[in-house]
Amino acid sequence: MTSPKVLRVPMVPLREAVVFPRTMVPFVVGRRSSLKALERALEGPRKIFLACQRDPSADDPQPEEIHSVGTVATVVQSLKVASGNVRMLVEGEF
Repeated sequence: MTSPKVLRVPMVPLREAVVFPRTMVPFVVGRRSSLKALERALEGPRKIFLACQRDPSADDPQPEEIHSVGTVATVVQSLKVASGNVRMLVEGEF
């Protein structure tokens, strides 16, 4: 019997969006921690874990403030805009 593989990917907490498997969702990333997570995802297989934060007004949510269930997605497209934010398009995988 083979042991399950562990997939380690960067995480971005989402304020008011939910990404489901097999859906394409555009959104804007602006927090420094989220931008770093996106950079790490783009350096590898373009996978990222997306989970909703419990309080959308929190600027720096702690682990207990983020739902433990989310979606692993593939970053399909990313575009840095003038404000320093990044517009990205993701496709939910699982």
